[in-house]
Amino acid sequence: MTTLTLQQASDIVDAALAKARELGFRPLAVTVLDPGGNAVVLKREDRAGILRPGIAHAKAWGCV
Repeated sequence: MTTLTLQQASDIVDAALAKARELGFRPLAVTVLDPGGNAVVLKREDRAGILRPGIAHAKAWGCV
């Protein structure tokens, strides 16, 4: 199984946040998990709701 480097995971999160800004979404959080479900990168934008990181983790976990 191929794993992502920290830089690759960070680039994925940055691209997702940039797309969210482009589409005019409210501030959010994005996370990338490793194959075991552990967070590699989590970024929460300024003014994002307090529950956003947990929601991002749960959505990513659903993909694992």
